[in-house]
Amino acid sequence: MSKSAAPIAGKPSAVKKNKPTSVTFTRVFTDELEQIERSREARGVTHAAPAKDSLIGLAFSGGGIRSATFNLGILQGLAAKGLLSKFDYLSTVSGGGYIGSWLAAIIQRWDPPGKFTPVEEALCRKQYKIGEPAEYAPVHWLRNYANYLTPQTGLFSADAGAMVGTWLRNVILNFIVLVLFLSGMILLPSVLVLATRDDLLPHPQFSLIAGACLVLVATLCMARSMMDFTPWEHQQSNWFLRNRVALSVALFFFAALLFNIGMWRWDGIARGTLQYWIPGAAVYYTGTWLLAFLMFGTSRTTPDPGKPEEKESDDKKSEEPVISWPALIFSAAGAGALGGYLLNRYAWYMGAVPPNDQNIWRVVIFGTVT
Repeated sequence: MSKSAAPIAGKPSAVKKNKPTSVTFTRVFTDELEQIERSREARGVTHAAPAKDSLIGLAFSGGGIRSATFNLGILQGLAAKGLLSKFDYLSTVSGGGYIGSWLAAIIQRWDPPGKFTPVEEALCRKQYKIGEPAEYAPVHWLRNYANYLTPQTGLFSADAGAMVGTWLRNVILNFIVLVLFLSGMILLPSVLVLATRDDLLPHPQFSLIAGACLVLVATLCMARSMMDFTPWEHQQSNWFLRNRVALSVALFFFAALLFNIGMWRWDGIARGTLQYWIPGAAVYYTGTWLLAFLMFGTSRTTPDPGKPEEKESDDKKSEEPVISWPALIFSAAGAGALGGYLLNRYAWYMGAVPPNDQNIWRVVIFGTVT
């Protein structure tokens, strides 16, 4: 009896997956311009400049049936001048979408479809014949059924009740969101006042040090944002790139709050003369920007739009200088010196505010007791 060898379990052959390539805005826009050029040829429109430099669009805003009725008059005015075929884009929203979709429909339903001349003639008839309607049939239909939100007229009709219910629903939902947001904003000062308690911050120097650290972090965020040239479509996947502006503003806001509390609680901070405040602030602020640009550089890399779909090599990227080192030092030192002078004057003012529980609310929220 022969023995058969047991089959050897082998690993399945690895299937190499192609990494999907991202589509950049430059590539999409280039294809769109080519499509617009073909559309212009079909419409019989000629421009002295290429499509990239002569794009024109027509936008209809919202506003319900009032917007649709108003925009119908705009369409008839443009049709009277023979300008409807000149537009490359049509952008609509809400009530403007009602008239915009109607216009697109009659253009495509005309025989042959896509021709603007007969549509323009129908929109602005100048000669009327006996026995024919005064308006083009689709325009007449549009006017007759303009009350599409409540086709059944009457105060006690089902459509009127549905419209009132829809309006109340939207108003209540909006008020819920707004009331919760405003309630949170009203409670925020209470949280800030709790942060100034002596048992949480026993020494006012802690507030000033924490504020200086926040200024440093905010400066780094600003410098990182200045050096970044990431395309907009790639920024959506990065939390920092999406929120860098709001983050920098929030950090400076909380730094100002901490400075405000520290200067109010530290009685002797304003006794220093300007010869210490101005140079000290200038050196500190210049140092923060020097550190930021030592970390991120003074120039940013710009991509080459020639081949956006391919991964660019280093030799296809160009360095765009943002600021020179002398300009950086001069501007940062000047801004820091000015800030030191203003902080000194403000510290003298805050030193006159009595440190009691009644004034703490005004100091935290408004920065003053007046």
